[in-house]
Amino acid sequence: FEYRIGIRYSDDAEKAVEIIKRVLDEHPFVLKQPEPIVYVDELGESSVNLSVRIWAPSNVWFSVKKEMLWKIKVALEKEVIQIPFPQRVVWMAK
Repeated sequence: FEYRIGIRYSDDAEKAVEIIKRVLDEHPFVLKQPEPIVYVDELGESSVNLSVRIWAPSNVWFSVKKEMLWKIKVALEKEVIQIPFPQRVVWMAK
């Protein structure tokens, strides 16, 4: 399965990737082969988007999918890396 996780442009993307890899490495059902993949996938309108690809045994993949997204969110927040919300700048004509 795969997640797309956006972080603020002001956050350290390399640090975010390291944090996510650490969280994945600690979970007993995240497979080591094939290895999880975490990388910067896109520079979006409001965020730097990371792609996280994880493999898990088929009999537990759904529970792993639910659990890992929350654990990633919590781990990023502990390191003060925020998941941004879409923003718009409006310029008013004089």
